[in-house]
Amino acid sequence: MNPLKTLTPKLQNRRYSLIKLKGKTKLACFVDQEWIIDATCKSINEMIDNGLVSKDSVRGWVSQQCFTFH
Repeated sequence: MNPLKTLTPKLQNRRYSLIKLKGKTKLACFVDQEWIIDATCKSINEMIDNGLVSKDSVRGWVSQQCFTFH
């Protein structure tokens, strides 16, 4: 038995995008065929809501992201 195999988490392909959710534009992450709000999205959405970053800045960040693995 390979002990590293049991300790290595499964890598998940994540894709970030701004989506409409309940009439508001939110950053979300597409994982396992569904949109979720992960910790990164939650933090960035709070910064958008508080006027610390603009949606255009977030769009720029999203466009620079390739598929990330977590």
